[in-house]
Amino acid sequence: MSFLSHPVANTLALALILMPTIGPSVRRDTDRDLAALRQSECEYRGITATYDELSRAYILATYTHGQLLHWQAQPSPQNPDSETLVTAIFSVESVSADDERAFIRNLRQDAPPHVGITWRYSTLAATRIAPANDYARDALETFTHTVNDFIARMVVARSNIELAEAPFLNPTTGLRVDKGTALLVEDRKSDWVLVRQPSTTLRGWVDSTFLESIE
Repeated sequence: MSFLSHPVANTLALALILMPTIGPSVRRDTDRDLAALRQSECEYRGITATYDELSRAYILATYTHGQLLHWQAQPSPQNPDSETLVTAIFSVESVSADDERAFIRNLRQDAPPHVGITWRYSTLAATRIAPANDYARDALETFTHTVNDFIARMVVARSNIELAEAPFLNPTTGLRVDKGTALLVEDRKSDWVLVRQPSTTLRGWVDSTFLESIE
């Protein structure tokens, strides 16, 4: 005679089948997360940069002789199943930025030999990227300052114009700019401005009345 009656035995067997398996959680593919973060883009006021570019630009703007050593990634201690901490590690010599923010002032007093910019890469519901340490937060702030400065210096040609070699001179360079072209202001002399077309070598002076600020 069986120790358990058939109904009890069947119930117990069903419970064992339905009982969740207790074991280690699924391990995140941190290498995949690292590659995805580096290629992901950060956007501010229509200007985009990948997090790889943003991290490198921050080091170039803030430190002297900054050099990327390597990237590393590990599951987040708080949420290991849904988040990865991705860090770009640079060697630096000193702080070069002429900036009066408290964070930069503290760095000037005791610049570390290595800087780790850590980003939190989360995929719980949708992919989200957020700064995970002070260096990453400062990198984002530097990016917004750079974009604001860039846009403040951007102008558009009101009409087809020709650039001059120096202010107050008639244009003789043969360098022409089409109406609607976006230009970056690099210098000013009275009503004349030195402009450059981004991502090209086109550069020259023009009367500011031919230009309109993007802002």
